[in-house]
Formats: sequence, structure tokens, C-alpha cells
Amino acid sequence: MYAYLFSILVTAAAVGIRWLLHPWLGDHLVLVTLFGAVAAAVWFGGYRPALLAVILGYLACNYLFIEPRVSFGFNNETLPALIAYLVSCTFIIGFGEAMRRTQAQTQAQQELLRITLTSIGDAVITTDTEGRILSLNTVAESLTAWTQHEAAGQPLNTVFRIINEQTRQPVESPAMRALQEGTVVGLANHTLLIAKDGTERTIDDSAAPIRDEHGHLAGCVLVFRDVTEKRRAEKAQALLAAIVTASEDAIISKTLEGIILSWNRGAERLFGYTAAEAVGQSITLIIPPERQEEERLILEKLRRGQRIKHFETVRVSKEGRRIDISLTISPILDDTGRIIGASKIARDITGRKQAEKALRESEERFRTLSENIPQLAWMTQPDGWIFWYNQRWFDYTGTTLEQMQGWGWQAVHHPNHVARVTEKIKRAFESGEPWEDTFPLRGKDGQYRWFLSRAFPIRDASGNITRWFGTNTDITDLLQTQEALHQSQQRLELALQASQAGIWGWTVSENRIDGWNPQYRELYGFTPDETISFKAWLARVHPDDRERLSARFQQMLTTPDDNVWDEEFRILHPQRGERWLGGLGRCFRDERGQVPRMAGVNFDITERKRAAEALRDNEQRLRLALEAGRMGTWEWHIPTNTVTWSASLEALHGRTPGTFTGTFDAYQQDIHPDDREQVINSITAALEQGKEHHIEYRIVWADGSVHWVEGRGKLFQDEQGKPLRMIGICMDISDRKRYERELQEADRRKNEFLATLAHELRNPLAPIRNAVQILLVKDSPDPELQWARKIIDQQAQQMARLLDDLLDVSRIAHDKLELRKERIELATAIHNAVEISRPLIDSGGHELTIVLPPKPVYLNADPVRLAQIFSNLLNNAAKHTEEGSHIQLISEQQGSEIVISVKDDGIGIATEVLPRIFDIFSQEKRVLERSQGGLGIGLSLVRGLVELHGGNVEARSEGPGQGSEFIVRLPLLVQPAVERPQPQSKERKQAYVTKRRLLIVDDCKDSADSLAMLLKMIGHEVYTAYEGEEAIMAAAKLKPEVLLLDIEMPKLSGYDTCRHIRQQSWGKKMLLIAMTGWGQEDDRRRTKEAGFNYHMVKPVNPDALTKLLASLPPEEGDQLIA
Repeated sequence: MYAYLFSILVTAAAVGIRWLLHPWLGDHLVLVTLFGAVAAAVWFGGYRPALLAVILGYLACNYLFIEPRVSFGFNNETLPALIAYLVSCTFIIGFGEAMRRTQAQTQAQQELLRITLTSIGDAVITTDTEGRILSLNTVAESLTAWTQHEAAGQPLNTVFRIINEQTRQPVESPAMRALQEGTVVGLANHTLLIAKDGTERTIDDSAAPIRDEHGHLAGCVLVFRDVTEKRRAEKAQALLAAIVTASEDAIISKTLEGIILSWNRGAERLFGYTAAEAVGQSITLIIPPERQEEERLILEKLRRGQRIKHFETVRVSKEGRRIDISLTISPILDDTGRIIGASKIARDITGRKQAEKALRESEERFRTLSENIPQLAWMTQPDGWIFWYNQRWFDYTGTTLEQMQGWGWQAVHHPNHVARVTEKIKRAFESGEPWEDTFPLRGKDGQYRWFLSRAFPIRDASGNITRWFGTNTDITDLLQTQEALHQSQQRLELALQASQAGIWGWTVSENRIDGWNPQYRELYGFTPDETISFKAWLARVHPDDRERLSARFQQMLTTPDDNVWDEEFRILHPQRGERWLGGLGRCFRDERGQVPRMAGVNFDITERKRAAEALRDNEQRLRLALEAGRMGTWEWHIPTNTVTWSASLEALHGRTPGTFTGTFDAYQQDIHPDDREQVINSITAALEQGKEHHIEYRIVWADGSVHWVEGRGKLFQDEQGKPLRMIGICMDISDRKRYERELQEADRRKNEFLATLAHELRNPLAPIRNAVQILLVKDSPDPELQWARKIIDQQAQQMARLLDDLLDVSRIAHDKLELRKERIELATAIHNAVEISRPLIDSGGHELTIVLPPKPVYLNADPVRLAQIFSNLLNNAAKHTEEGSHIQLISEQQGSEIVISVKDDGIGIATEVLPRIFDIFSQEKRVLERSQGGLGIGLSLVRGLVELHGGNVEARSEGPGQGSEFIVRLPLLVQPAVERPQPQSKERKQAYVTKRRLLIVDDCKDSADSLAMLLKMIGHEVYTAYEGEEAIMAAAKLKPEVLLLDIEMPKLSGYDTCRHIRQQSWGKKMLLIAMTGWGQEDDRRRTKEAGFNYHMVKPVNPDALTKLLASLPPEEGDQLIA
């Protein structure tokens, strides 16, 4: 099918080419391009596709190019051309078909040759007559490493490179000789073929010429094969034969029935039988009777094809000598793999057995010795690989051989030493010199001990090292003893030097002092060249002690058991005068009990004697001080739970001396039951946290009386940080506690007095302030009345401020003043303070200068108290400065603080007064005409309020007449809060307020009437009552919207009046305002609990009351007033 398709395509192509050539050819050679198409069709597909091309091509050209065109026409004019076309095509088809068949036959022959060459086992190369390669079969490609494609056309010597196996010189190719001589040529022996990849193979082959059918030389065929394995087998066979002949071992072959077939010279030497004597005999010839069964078992294994390796047994020689041998027996197979016999190799191991026995005995002796020596022992190969340790090594290290073999011993070496030890022992292994070192090894308990380690080489008869034997000797105790001895000697030398101790020796028979050190001469004042005898020494002793010491020495010389001398005595030093010395000495007696020699040491104890004397004095003074101060000391030994008290402490607990039993439990029994747990907790905290034990508690005496004591104790720990003991002191503070209670009671009475004073003073202030406000509303044009009104108003305000200051100081002292902090701008607080102090500043004609920071500064503070701080400082400056002076208020930011300075050029402050200027009721003596006095609480209040705000205040002055400066430092608001809505300015306030019905109740008629008059003048409807019951009736009748009620009233108090009104249905929503001279926090709490809505301190500020009334929400029908 593909051939016909190809024929159509090439015919179409030929017609197309003719179409393209038509402009030049015209009506000539119409069919010329079809001949190529026919030739292509016959070559590709044979004559049938070619005939299709002939027919289709003619029809297409007749239709397209022969007149008339575009139609099929056959006439006499076209007939000759058609015949010529058909003849030509017939010739082309016939010739092409013949060529095609010839090529197919050739290809078939080549394929047959290729298959033949591929199927044979030898390598085949064919060449042309010039020796160029035509083909290689697969085997040839494998042996030469050349492919057919690579080798085709290459010279034979390039692909087929051969050399002599022994000389390595190139060898002439047999193929070239076959071409030259025209005969078959065989290859010489010992020839190597070098492949393209360098592989060398031993080959054996020949070459023959190729002739054509006429007998002419057409090429050459080279046939060769790889005989490498064959040659190797031949060499092995020859080698085996030589080995069998020359072997010292007996090599014997036998049948499966045990009949000897061969017997080499080694067998003759070993067993004494010649080959002639042994061949043909049974192998039992050399087997002892008791081992005949072995042979049967051996033959059974051989029949099963099993091989026997290194079977050690005993055989008998011709002379009857028993020989230890090692047998290796292998089955012999024929070409079919059938077992036909056996080959036996017998090696004489008698010497080895004797050596092994000797070695076992030697190793047993060695093992017994090595396991019983006290050292750790080990052995290594020549290169240092340890293969054996004695049991002591494993017992000490807690390891196994698998862990320690080789270089595993490094694991138990100290990391600080292992690198040095390894390097040193490797040098010894390389040099063959004995090795010695000292290092620590870790035991199975994790502790390191020091070992002296040695290793010695073991050499054979030739001097070669066969192994190393080493030991490790534990020298830890020895080193510790040496170190202790060394340290002891050092300590002795240091002690002697530090203590200035003098060493001496006395040779009694010669009455001579010898063996002394330089310190001995210094102690006694002997010169370096002065001879020291017993008499000279005794002369240095103080006369009062001389006789006693001389008698003591005589006693020691004559008393056999009296060998130790221990005395303290005085000497007279030539330069230093009287000194105290201590002496220790010992007698050394001979076998007769005589004392030939004494030795000892002297040391100066003068300072110790003086210290002891001073200690006795100090102890006496301490005892007197403890008794005078009603104190006692104690010590608690924690491990034994033993408590020791001084006699004064026993007395402090109401005990007679010696009656305290000395236990912690006994101490607890004296503690008041209510305080016992607190005391135990304090002691426990000291034990667990190391804190100081400090507590005040009560104790109960035996007579039941209660006493207060203050206890202090300090903990001491041992080297491991565990509590060891606690030492402390107790002091009787009963009197102090009594004084504190009295002071607290006095303080309470003072506060009650101040509160009562403030209340009583505020009551008369209330009508005064009200009268002033009435005069202000009347607004008289008389200047003298205006002046009088102003003076009264200022002094009433000043008195009210003094009362407030007095109570604020009391609140601060008792930590009862609560700040109402908010975000406030400093400028606002200063403005409010100036408004408060302005009347006093203006009255003195002072010039006030205010300097504020360039940018707004904010604080988290109580606005009222902040204004109170600055107004008190401004008032202080105004009062203590001459008229017409200067006052400066300067503020500046310094880091996270704002610093406000109030400075004046007034009377100043004396240096000795500055440290206590802020103390309450402190006043410097002032000149009357330059000061307006005061209670002395203003500055104390300033300090308290500043400190409550987290700041501080200081006072500075160069002295009297130099003015003063007060500096306040306050923390700035780090993160300003959200802006609070500012109160509306006065311009935005309502011009009218709601008219209210009010009832004023006060037992002080002037106070009630004056406040009622003031509120009536404003426009309110006001009624009055003067005691509680009257107030209840009036309220029930009038139903006032607002009731202002005094607290301290006779008969019925304001609290009870308020409670009664709140119980009425008409009084539940009534606005009740407490008016009282009591302004403490407790007072405000009580009014709130009673039912009041507001608490106003007398004298009531009319502006504050007016603002409160104006803030009440209006109701329908209410009347407005201006």
C-alpha cells in the first residue's frame, strides 16, 4: 500500500514540475518529467507501482499539456509519442526491477553472513585487499571495544592492536601476512590484544585470504578468540602440580571407598610410607584403631558433596609414632559433576599443638598473675590496639571489653588529660620505648583517681614487638598524703612566720639551746652572735615566773611519765620590755628513761593576754549595759534545737537564773498565745529566706502579767548553706508601748480638740460671712462701709482657711486625706492660686511676676489641693515681705518634672531654721512689724500635699533679710488623658435661675437668719426654724424643695431630723443639705448614711450654695429670678 501511495506522490510531483517548466518548454517534451517518477516508483515498490505511475502520469500530461488541452485526446499525431513513452517506460521498469532484485539478493547474503558471524563464538574481522576493515561481528566488537560503525574503513592495525606478552613489543598482524602470502597464517603464542579501552586479553587465532569467483584476492578474514582464562587455568594447573610436589604437607587422593590413588613427597616424609607402598592401600593404613569411625563419617560427608575444613585429629606413621594433624578434604568431581573421589591435605600440627599447650600453660600463669596483682592491667597489639584487660580494670571502671577494646579506654580518661596522654603513648608505640605517665581515670562511681601507668613492649626472637603489656597503679592516696604533707609543711612554715613562733631544742647534757630559728632570737631579744644556754634563757624570764619554770623543768627531767611542757610566762625583752610568751615542749627519753634532749616552740601571747583582759572588761560592761537597758541575749543551735539564754534574758522573762530549760519549745511557752504564730512565722522566714528576725510581741510571766518585748536575730549557715545557728537579743519595751498608747490617746484627743475647735469657730463665722454677702448685695456707695465690708470679708476668709489648713494637716498626718486627681493644666492651677492670694498680695502692695512654660504643661493632680499649695506659698511670701516688695512665681520643665519656684525679697530664713521650716507649728521669731504671724502650719501642709502628689519641696535662703525661695517639684503627666470638657465661661451661663422654696434650720439664730436674708435678697422663698422638732413640723407644712439643716442641735440632732423626714412620703425626694462645722471624712460619711444629699462646711460659701441651687433641674411651673 505504501509503495502505491509513494508512486502517486512522485507522479504528482513530476506533473507539477512539468507545469512549472511549461512556460519554457511549451508543447515540446510533454512527458519528459514522468521518466524520473517511473524510475523512483520501480526502485521503491517494484514494477506494479511503476506501471501505475506510467498510466497516471500520461493521463495527467495528456489532459494538461497536449492539444486540445483540458481534455483527453488520442489521435494519429500523439500515437508515436505515446509508443515512444511506453517503450521508454518499459525499459526503465525492466532495468529497475532487475537492479532491485539484485540488491535484495545481496542484502540477503549480507544478512546471512552477519547472522553467521554473530552466532559463532569466535571474533571475526574482514578486510579488503588493502587491510581496511569491512566488518566486525559482535564478539570482535566486544574484544576490541570498537563498534562496526567506528571500525569500518579503519586500518586493521588501528583496531586489531597486538603485542608480545613477554616483550611488550608490537607483533605483525597475521591478516597482513595472509594478504601478502595468500595463505592461511596462524597466530604466534604469547600474544596480547589491546582493546580500545586499554583492556588486555590473551588471544589465539589465525587469518585466511578471501578470493572471488575468479580466484582473485578480494580481502582477508581474521578469526581470533579470548584464551585468557584458558592460559590462566593452564598456569594454575602447572602451579598446582608444583605445589603438590614441593608441599611440606601430605597431599593424598583417594576413592570414595578410601583407596589411596596418589601420595606426594610430603606424605612420604610425614607418614614414612613411600608412594609405592601407599598407593592402592586403604587410607586406614595411617588411622589409629580408635579413630577408624572418623574415616567412615568423612566418606559419608564426601559422598554428600561436603567439604571438611581444618579437621584436627591424630594419625600413625609407619614407625607407629602418633602425629597430630589438621585435615582438609574436598570431593573430586568428573566432567559430569559426579563425585568420584577425594583430595586430602594433611598438615603436621604436632609442634603447634605443643606450642599451644605451652602457651596455654603460660597464659594461665600470666592470667593468674595479672588477675591477682593490685594494678589494673592490659595488653595491646603492636599498633596500640588494646585487646585484653584484667578483671580489676572492669571492676574499677564499670565497663565491658566491647566498650574498652581498641582506643575505647579514652572514655574513662579525664577530658583535661586525654589528648596529652594519647599523644604521648602513640609516640611510645611508634618508637618502641617503654612508656610511663600519671593521669586520673574515672571509676564506675563517677569519681576520678590518680594512677601511675607504665607499658613495656614484648618482643619475639627477632626483636620485633608482638604486643605491649601495661599496668595502672592507683597512687591517689599517695598523692594525697604527699600533698597533705606538703601543705602541712607549708602551713607550719607560714604559721611559724605569721605567729612569730620560735623553735628551740635543748641538749640537756650540754646545757645548750640549739635548733632555734630566727624568730626564737627575736622573741627573747638575743643577738645573732650571742650563745644561748639554759642559764641565759632563764635570765630573760620575768623574776616572778623564773622559779616556777625552773622547778617545772626539773620535775619533767625526774618524772618518767611527765613528758609534755605547756606553760605561759613573762619575759623581760631588752628592747620591748615585759612580754607574755606561751611555751609548748616535749621530752625525748632514751632506753634508760633519761632525758638527753627536749624540743619545743615559743610564741608571743602578749596581745592575746591584753585582748583577754579587754574581753573580760567588755563582757562586764556589756552585762551592766544589758541589765541597765533591760535586754538579754540568746543563741539557738538549730541542729540540736538547743537555746541558750543570758541571765538578763531570764530575768526579762520573769525567771530566776538557771530555770530556763534551754529548748525552743520552752521559749514558745512564754509567748502570748495571740502572738505565738506571728513570732514562729518571723523565725521561719529567717530560716528559709535568710531574712533578719525582727518582731515586737508579748510574753506572759509565771505570775500572769503581760510584758512587751522586741526581738532581733541573725541567722548563720554552714558551708552547705544550711541553717546552723541564730544569735539575737531581746529588749523589754513595755514602757515604750505604754508611752505609745499614751501618745496615741493624746493624738486622738488632739484631733477631737481640733475638730471641735474648728466646729465651734465656724459657727460664728457663718453669720459673719452671710452678713458680708448681704452688705455686698446692698452695695452701699459709702467708701468707709465698703472698706469695712472688705476687711471683714478678708479676715473671715483667712480664718476659714486657717481652720481648713489645721484640719488638712491632721488628715495628712493620719493618711486620711484623699486626693481627687484629674488631668489639669499647670497654668489653670496657678491662676486659681493667684485668685485666692490676690487680696493679700494687693493689700501689701506687692508686685507679682508669673513666668509659665512656653507650651502647656499638664499634671495628674487634685486641682483644689494644687491651688492650695501655690496659694499657701504666695500667702507666705506676701505676709513675710515688706510693702511694695517683689514676688516671683516661675515654672519651668526639667525632664519629666515641672519645677515651680516662689521667690520673695522679704525677711529671709536663718540657716539653723531651714532644716525644720516645714515642721508643724514651727515659726521663726519675726519682727512684728514685718510679719503677720500665723499658726505655723501652712508650710507643713504644703509639704504634705506635695508629697501626696509624688513630688518634693525645699526651702532656700541666704539668711535673715535676704529673702527666701520655695521650690516645688512635681511629676508631669506622661500620657495626657483625653481632654475633659471645660466648664462654660460665665458669659455662657444662664442669666436666670429657678426660684426655690427653702427651709433653713440652725440652732444659731444669727446664722439661720443671716443666710435666709441673703437667699431672699437673691429671690428665693426662704423660711427658718431653730431646732429639730420645729424643722420637722415646718417641713411637713411648707414642703420645701431644699432643706438646709444644721447637725449639732439640742433635743433632736440634724442626723435624727434628716432620718425622720426621709421616712415621710413627702420627704423622700426633698433635697437635704447638711450645714456643719464638722468637716472630717467620718463626718461626711455619717451625713451620707443619715440621708443627706450634700455636706457643706460652715461658714457656707454663698457662691457655692448659689451654684448648687442653680444646678437643680427646673420643673414645670417654676418661676425664674434674675
